[in-house]
Amino acid sequence: MKKNMLIFTLLFSLSSMALDAQNFKKPNRKFRAGQTDLQIGNGLLPLAGLLNDATVILPPLTLRLGYFFSKNFSLGTAYTFSSMEGNPNLEVGDPSVRIRLVSHLAGIRAAAHFTELPNADLYGGCMLGVYFQRFHILSDSPSYPEGSQGFRHARTTLSYSAFLGARYAFLRKWSVFGELGFSTALATVGIGRML
Repeated sequence: MKKNMLIFTLLFSLSSMALDAQNFKKPNRKFRAGQTDLQIGNGLLPLAGLLNDATVILPPLTLRLGYFFSKNFSLGTAYTFSSMEGNPNLEVGDPSVRIRLVSHLAGIRAAAHFTELPNADLYGGCMLGVYFQRFHILSDSPSYPEGSQGFRHARTTLSYSAFLGARYAFLRKWSVFGELGFSTALATVGIGRML
């Protein structure tokens, strides 16, 4: 599945470059106030998989929308979806129990930017969000009712995290980005477009 998502992202970025090839000019984007960016990214090192020795079913997929209030500050929203499968940490339980975790994270991101480099943006900031998590016991595992042995089928928790990233505008409206952070994945890469 991870390979398919990587291929999809690559094909999407190549097809959009081919469509804009007729109007190719030297990339020269200046990140400044009033610009809105839409980004889609893929988490490379999912935290749930690293911390709980879970199997990644769908790596974290992120959709972001950000607005530059000045060349040095932006505020935006983010949504991330992912799915993992693993053994739960029940207080007393059968270690053969397998659970699928479906996770949604929605939040607000504030970032400080260094935009003095040509076509580049270095940034860091924080995110405040809400996790919506749903746990499904797989059919071949014994069932645990809600609340037994500390297990709940759904939970909502507050999330706060920090991030540090960089992006490069390879065309006037298109950019690629990489980011390190602690929300759903340690590293995220993707593509963005100025709206």
